[in-house]
Amino acid sequence: MKTRLKLLPLGSVLASALCAAAYDPTDSLSTYAQLGYMYDSNVFRLSDSQDPEQAVGKDHRGDSIITPQVGGHIAANVSRQQFTLDANVYAPRYMSFSDLNYVGWNNNLGWNGDIGHSWFGSASFNDQKVLSDFGDVLLNQEDLMRTLTGSAEAGYKINSSVALVVDASRARVRHSEETSLDLYNTQYGGKVQYTTDRGGVFSIGETYQTVDYSDQTFNGFTVNQDYTQRITQLTAFYPFDPRFDIGGSYGYVKIHTDTTDQSDWQANAKLNWHATDRTKISFSYSHALNAPGSTYGESIKSHYQLGGEWKATEKIVTNASLTYDKYHYPAALNVAEYNDNVKTVYLGATWKPRSSVNTTFYATWANRDSNVEVRTYDDWQLGATVQILF
Repeated sequence: MKTRLKLLPLGSVLASALCAAAYDPTDSLSTYAQLGYMYDSNVFRLSDSQDPEQAVGKDHRGDSIITPQVGGHIAANVSRQQFTLDANVYAPRYMSFSDLNYVGWNNNLGWNGDIGHSWFGSASFNDQKVLSDFGDVLLNQEDLMRTLTGSAEAGYKINSSVALVVDASRARVRHSEETSLDLYNTQYGGKVQYTTDRGGVFSIGETYQTVDYSDQTFNGFTVNQDYTQRITQLTAFYPFDPRFDIGGSYGYVKIHTDTTDQSDWQANAKLNWHATDRTKISFSYSHALNAPGSTYGESIKSHYQLGGEWKATEKIVTNASLTYDKYHYPAALNVAEYNDNVKTVYLGATWKPRSSVNTTFYATWANRDSNVEVRTYDDWQLGATVQILF
């Protein structure tokens, strides 16, 4: 009853907003209010062998989460320069595991444009705060991860088809509890880019990355190492026709730590095919070092995804995807080699009764199979969101 009473004011606000919403997608200023509901069957990603009473102090694994969210977008064009601001704030509320309640955000300030006839560039700053994924850290406690990222890119057009591009970025990751995952991630690189008359883009370049952990130990054990990474990579994108395009990259990665040197190949590919006016099929694949900052240890991740979209009517779109991720964690420091395989199924539908209203319904199922028993789990989710734009 208390939960229902708490939701009544939110429902009244959304109902009033729905009546007042006047959204124009061409406006340079827009805002939105959103309310989401999700039931998660295994919030902490506990394995079947774990007793939830002992692990989290409850006799159940699942919970209902209600998430109010507000946000907005501003775009300002000055001559050939465009400035953008995207901001949103969300506050997930767990009905049972209320210790996980928090206020998060994802804000981004950006610029892109041309300078003269030959120079172009872009820059952005992002500030994000989110609850860490329990499937990664496998610790049953609230850990809020805040990431501050600044990036910039500059390019020079040699002619209408060829350009030289350099880029740089720096990210600071901070955790409220898992401080051994705090780090600085710095990247910079350059490439030569060729653009065809039909919109195809080909490039070859190199990226250099350094990852510096603030604290490399956890419970007295060394769990992370600073490392550097160099990637030499060839990328390509080509639209064969308005219904079919393909893109991808292939590169060679060298990783250096204080104790090891290793190398591996890196690749990704993506295909989009609009089979009919109402149907779209996509496939993606990637093989790369897992991104740092969210999990213990380093891993090589292979990702496969098959997706489909069907436009049932002008206002209703359904979509589905199958995802398979393979993680290989090489033996390092005091951690033995192990492998994780994650399968995910997603089914969803969006209904847009009017331009100012978006509704989404979805269901997911995920299974992680690992040769480390405590990392094996099943999880399913059911959810819906209503978004009103102004």
